[in-house]
Amino acid sequence: MARAARRPSICSSCSPRAPAQQKTRRLTSTGCITAAETPALCPAAPARPGHQRSSANRKDIMAATSTKAGRRWLTIAGIGMVTAAAVGLLIVVLPHQQSARAATPAPLPITAAAGAPVTLTDLARTALTDTTAAAGTVDHLITERWDLHSAVADGDVTSVMFPSRRESWRASDGRARTIDLSLTPDASAADIHTFVDPDTPTGSPVRNDYPAGTFPAAFAGRPPTDPAELAGWLARNSARDDAVIVGVTDLLLERTLTGRERAAVLTVLDGHTTLTYAGTSTDRAGRPGVAFTAASTASGGESLNVFLIDPATGRFLASEQISTGGAPALKLTYPAVLSYRTYRLADTVAAIP
Repeated sequence: MARAARRPSICSSCSPRAPAQQKTRRLTSTGCITAAETPALCPAAPARPGHQRSSANRKDIMAATSTKAGRRWLTIAGIGMVTAAAVGLLIVVLPHQQSARAATPAPLPITAAAGAPVTLTDLARTALTDTTAAAGTVDHLITERWDLHSAVADGDVTSVMFPSRRESWRASDGRARTIDLSLTPDASAADIHTFVDPDTPTGSPVRNDYPAGTFPAAFAGRPPTDPAELAGWLARNSARDDAVIVGVTDLLLERTLTGRERAAVLTVLDGHTTLTYAGTSTDRAGRPGVAFTAASTASGGESLNVFLIDPATGRFLASEQISTGGAPALKLTYPAVLSYRTYRLADTVAAIP
């Protein structure tokens, strides 16, 4: 049986148990931020013994700059389920450290397919034909994810992994509920599938309820279905080369997309990113799909963004961010997975339970 999570300590003013404060806690799935644009998390809360607060830019850790101020934990792939463009990071020493080499799972294997490649335009057309009737107006999502975090101490880097699972409900009137389950940092990535077995009462679920207008979402409303409008909506004025991709991964953590919305997202990915068909693969839940990849240098090193999509419906099955080079400080064996998300379920229900 998996142990209860031992997650980074968070001050009481932005604890998951304080919904009224949560809308100020915006976390990024990429960790690519600059000190200039990032306020400290919980600026009003005093630092507790053994903890430090700081802004962090992934380029700092990629560049292997050493520090004499003790151990600093920097996020590699995000420390929360909700994401946004800029964030302050709570820096904290964690137990059960292990090397990045040991912590990083293998990327999803992609098999080059024979014949004509599948295109995102093809998938957009398929999504438009998906007329599955909605069971209600409440978006219901189950997402499993894995994120790598690294710490710098006197120039040395150690890393821990955070497997987690979120089930969420989000109503059309803005009310929401989330239930989060987390593994201990030193658990193996494979354990998450045992951990989230609904018949196995493991871990310590944390439930949060949000009145209308308080859910800390990256996107307040539903996505536009006009691709021209949607492209800017997803990028959020960012000039990063992966801005639209980051926007899509954020959106998939928050919304059950209709067929029209999914078609628009796929159309934007086709026209506003360098995603190309790479072949076929099977996600970590055992579901087959077609893979699209795009290289990026937005994080300060070299990385590869991957989407796995169901060719029969155009539904997103999984996404990954993989480091492919340019990060000697992390002592990774390339290619190394920095984060993955498995979109287990995305449907609608009649009401928040």
